[in-house]
Amino acid sequence: MTMRHQSNEGSGSYYGSSSQYPAPGTSSTASQGQWPVGYEQGGYGRQPGGAPGDYPGQQQPVKRTNGFAIASLISGVLCGFPLGLGLGIVGLLRSGRTGSGKVMSWIGIGLSVAWIAVGAAVVAPAVAKASDPGCVAAKSTISDWQDNPPDDPVAGAHQIAADLRSDAAKSNNAGARAAINKLAGDFQKLGDDLQKTLNDPSAVPDPAALQPPALEADASAVDAACGSVG
Repeated sequence: MTMRHQSNEGSGSYYGSSSQYPAPGTSSTASQGQWPVGYEQGGYGRQPGGAPGDYPGQQQPVKRTNGFAIASLISGVLCGFPLGLGLGIVGLLRSGRTGSGKVMSWIGIGLSVAWIAVGAAVVAPAVAKASDPGCVAAKSTISDWQDNPPDDPVAGAHQIAADLRSDAAKSNNAGARAAINKLAGDFQKLGDDLQKTLNDPSAVPDPAALQPPALEADASAVDAACGSVG
């Protein structure tokens, strides 16, 4: 018996054309130039409309204002160095939580330290002068003379001159020592002039001898050489 072979046309109509199926390892949408939703090119896992690298639920950190850093910067500019230094340190510590103010805090601290250095450079010499042993003793001698004038002006002037020479010997500052010794010479001269006037009853006292101009000028020179604080 002769058997007939089934036509290929019949098998093609039963299974469909092979061109309707994608090649192994590809998808039908990819073969047509399209990407599945959620798997667009260059954004694996990116949500539609999201920026590259963003993932679902991801939140960007929010920066908060660091008031201590701002206050430190203002204080440092306005020469409020003790306050600016403290605020800058607090602002620097808080910058980790607020996410801002670190640079401003460092600037405020730097300005405060600079003001401290300038203040120290100005005040230190004056403090050194005022704390000189000879200057302290000389100012005490003059203050006592002004508060308690001597009953005997001649003996009083000579005593002040001797005390000032003793004070000058204690000084560690050559300029102050010279100024104090010069003032001591003025008081010695004042005592000598008063003694001459008293020895000659007929002589008319010279008002200039009671308060010679050099005495005031040399007293101011002592103040300048010794300095003062406060």
